[in-house]
Amino acid sequence: MVNRLLAFGLALLLTNGPTDTVRTPEYLSVSSQQVALQLEVLAPEPLPYQAVRVRASLRNISKQKLDSLRPIEHFFSLALKSPGEQAYRDIPDISRFHSPRPRMGCPIILKREVMSLAPNEQTSVCFLVGLEWRIQQEGESTEYEQVAVFPKPGVYWLHVRYLLGYQPNSHGIYLEQDVKIQVCEPKGAERAVFQQIAQDRRLDAALLCQSHAPASHMLLDLVTILDGEAPTSYTDYARFALARGYLQGGRNEVNFGSRTEAGLRQLDKLAAPDFPLRAAALALRRKNLLHLQHVKLADEAERGLHREYPDALECLPNYRLWVERRRQEELELQGVLVTGFDVLLKPEEWREFRKRPGKPLLPRTVEPPGKK
Repeated sequence: MVNRLLAFGLALLLTNGPTDTVRTPEYLSVSSQQVALQLEVLAPEPLPYQAVRVRASLRNISKQKLDSLRPIEHFFSLALKSPGEQAYRDIPDISRFHSPRPRMGCPIILKREVMSLAPNEQTSVCFLVGLEWRIQQEGESTEYEQVAVFPKPGVYWLHVRYLLGYQPNSHGIYLEQDVKIQVCEPKGAERAVFQQIAQDRRLDAALLCQSHAPASHMLLDLVTILDGEAPTSYTDYARFALARGYLQGGRNEVNFGSRTEAGLRQLDKLAAPDFPLRAAALALRRKNLLHLQHVKLADEAERGLHREYPDALECLPNYRLWVERRRQEELELQGVLVTGFDVLLKPEEWREFRKRPGKPLLPRTVEPPGKK
């Protein structure tokens, strides 16, 4: 076991990372006339305190193969214009991850491999827009607060910039696009839930977070949303938050097994395939199936996750780890002495995976309250 770990670590050092053999070029190697940036909103029009999933696609519109493109998942930035505002404000990179501090342990964020696209080929990344971190500096201390990106009805505009490269002795060259996001006015039962969230601004963070468990005093509010007179488009948000409360409520408790089973039951009840946080819910289900030693079910869940969300930003880091882990297990079953070189995902394999098309736009699946 120790020898296998040492061999794997040596392989990583010699290859400068799991897959990288070619670094992103320092200067511009592709013209802005050769590629096009396209944006697509993947979820139905949200209500206040809900999220949307947005896909940014980079397509080769030239007649030649482009071999030195910067990976779009590393080199895009966001800005937002809310209703009534005249200017865009930046949404920091930290708004797209689980923690306000940079995640230094994630190879997909740190590595800088290049992409290649044949004519008319494209690569894409889809990401969640719903919750952001606001940074408040008070003296020498830094406070982080999670707030909803869409707290009120109206028209929002999301601005996406992709860094194509640099000209020598000049600023960066960008491709830029805007996409309109219409946040609808809640009505009927949905308006009652909207008002409940507006009265407790901490509840929006509980509903929109992808990873952390809600505070225990919020669980009753979540159950109230679930037990409403009719299902609403807020129902899956509350169900996912309640599942996180069960699954992440403490690992040392005597009733850990029953809490895990209760959390998995909540995840299994998520009904809407267009639920913007569905990728995070599937990943949480896989993780807890492993905790219960359901290895086969966990592997099937992981396979389904990458099949449904091949370009989801929050899922990309796990794909490499999953492939390499499966390769290691298969070689060990064959009695082969495994080293890091045997299981590493090759650069060309990763590039082909990054060209897989993502899920298309889905219709709204939640019926308006009172409609049969």
